[in-house]
Amino acid sequence: MGLPRKCDLSSENKQFLYCASGEAAVLFACLFGTLIFIHLIQAILYRRRYCWVIIMAAIWEAGAFALRVQATLDQTKDGALVPSVLLIYLAPILLNAFVYMVFGRMVYYYIPEKKIAGIRAERMALIFVWLDIFAFITQAVGGSMSADDESNVGVIGSRIYTGGIAVQQCFIFCFTGLLIKFHRVMLRGGGIPEKGSQWRVLVYVMYFTLFTITTRIIYRLAEFAQGTQEDKLTVLTTKEVFFYVFEAVPMLFGMSAWNIWHPGRIMVGPEGDFPRLSRKEKKAMRKEKKEQKKAQKQAKKEAKEEELMTLKENRQAAKEERRSRREERRHRSSTRESHHHHHHRRSQSRHSRAEYAVLDNSQQGQFWDEETGFYPYPANRSFT
Repeated sequence: MGLPRKCDLSSENKQFLYCASGEAAVLFACLFGTLIFIHLIQAILYRRRYCWVIIMAAIWEAGAFALRVQATLDQTKDGALVPSVLLIYLAPILLNAFVYMVFGRMVYYYIPEKKIAGIRAERMALIFVWLDIFAFITQAVGGSMSADDESNVGVIGSRIYTGGIAVQQCFIFCFTGLLIKFHRVMLRGGGIPEKGSQWRVLVYVMYFTLFTITTRIIYRLAEFAQGTQEDKLTVLTTKEVFFYVFEAVPMLFGMSAWNIWHPGRIMVGPEGDFPRLSRKEKKAMRKEKKEQKKAQKQAKKEAKEEELMTLKENRQAAKEERRSRREERRHRSSTRESHHHHHHRRSQSRHSRAEYAVLDNSQQGQFWDEETGFYPYPANRSFT
């Protein structure tokens, strides 16, 4: 005996494009609820705080299918389906974020330099988590808008949501490149030998999880490819079986894989997670960073002042050098003029003496050249 349900596909208020199965929704709500319990126990047992992300993903999936059960009881009544669909849309992003967080800790745990492709483990995990948050916000906005079927807002919302999952897939491709890089480094012996070879298991689980998420994204892209109008809907939208095969099952397998190969069981010890600082240590670190920033700013200011001073001194030295060159050129010019004038006077003197020598003795004493300014020898003195 199944659950009672009311399904009328001819009704204007129909919530599904098919008569949804309440039994299937109950099954998956129970399965995801079991994953919540197991992940919670493992997070406490292995003391891994970051596992709250996958726990929250399982909670959203379980809550989504619980709401779907309620929606199947009367499929002509609004209420439970919209939040159910929104949670189903967004839960895979949390699983995606969990993969990013585990990978960052794998790099921190296995690589001696604690970085891959020049990116430190902590920063890399933070970058991809923020990218995932961006995709989350985009899909949340689009998913909430797509619930409006009475105007163009629903069409716009579907397009925004489709863009959000396409962006998410682009981030997955970028992340897969780093994962392959890590895989190659470890195969070449670039890891820490003492940590063992169980890193392979985590890498393969990541590949599998990314495959399940990608399968679900491709399904959603194909579903919304023709739009949301009833005359353009595909069989992916009008048959419930595809929803469970390409949406529910991949997410169930992707989450349960981390129950079997839990990162806390493989990456043991304090290095299995990023170091967690106390409040006092964080305060001291912030203070140290502030002092370093202040010292760098002061050093930069002093360097700038020293550079300005050096520039000023160089300009002054260049100015003095130009002045010295001008003085030297002026002195050389004056020396050349003096020498030329002296040479000219001597030439005039020789010429005047030659003329004076040809005069009679009576005329020599009377000779005076007003032009050359020659002063003759006395008349009674021989020229030679």
